[in-house]
Formats: sequence, C-alpha cells, structure tokens
Amino acid sequence: MKRKTAYNKIVAMIDEYSNTPVLSENSELKKDLDLDSLDIIDMAMEIEEETQRKIDTKEIKKWFIVGDVVDSYLNKKK
Repeated sequence: MKRKTAYNKIVAMIDEYSNTPVLSENSELKKDLDLDSLDIIDMAMEIEEETQRKIDTKEIKKWFIVGDVVDSYLNKKK
C-alpha cells in the first residue's frame, strides 16, 4: 500500500474524532487535532480490526503526530 493511501485512511479515521482538519503528517494528535487518549485508543482498535494485527500499547504511546499513526498502519498491513 502506498503511503498516500494510508495517510488518507488515517485522516478519515481522525475526522471521526476531531473537528479540526488534518493539515499534514506533522499535525500533532493532541495539540493540533485535540484528540484525547481515548480517541487514540479507539483509532488503534480500528486499525487492529482492519489489519487483523495487534498494536502494542508501547507503540501507541509513541503516536504523537499523524505520520506516526501512518507508519504503524503501514507496518501492520505488511
């Protein structure tokens, strides 16, 4: 899967939880997009469901920007 496709999927997920538009892969999940920890966990669960692969809590704690989530998504799609 191409990074742009993965980015678009993640942006669509974020749009379900945030009223703030994603401007780039460098948008911060909490600061720029106003997501809280529960929103981020819900997104992780969506990715797990779609990819049929578990995301370790340690990995989720490293999600600070949209690009971090895209990286995890792409790694789980392999």
